[in-house]
Amino acid sequence: MLSRLFSSKSKKTSVTVGVSVCASELHIVAIERSGDAVSLNSVSSVPYDQHQPLKQQLSAALSPFAKSTCNVSIVLSQHMYHMVQVDKPEMAEEDITTALPWTLGELVPYDSGNMVLDYVDYPVKSRTGGQKISVFAAEKSSLAAVAASMAKKKDKQLTHIHTKRG
Repeated sequence: MLSRLFSSKSKKTSVTVGVSVCASELHIVAIERSGDAVSLNSVSSVPYDQHQPLKQQLSAALSPFAKSTCNVSIVLSQHMYHMVQVDKPEMAEEDITTALPWTLGELVPYDSGNMVLDYVDYPVKSRTGGQKISVFAAEKSSLAAVAASMAKKKDKQLTHIHTKRG
């Protein structure tokens, strides 16, 4: 009971930064949450060069938030991943993600060892009675570099990587 008297009960402020990668720009939106209140902190865009490492460009885009502790969410442009629909492998759910790199073979331009993927399992069956899944695959090396770069920043936490559907 006494410890509560000496503790700080200030409402914690948190910033969430969303970065959307587009063909020629990075769009950055920051939202600030203080207690129950949510407000728009900032909105900006910076040029994006597809021939430069994404991790460096993200670091530069996040520089205005250097003094803030924030969560970061990234939305990948359509040129950064491939979405394909394939037959759902007949195996245990926990084994599907492990088997998919070899299933995708010639459908995506990534080697099976340099691919990060996830899938959506729709409850609809095809006309032949089999189930289809939509697989999202991206180049592992570039996303791993982004994740490693973000992990080195003590005040920035990468919380999500999303895909942009157009």
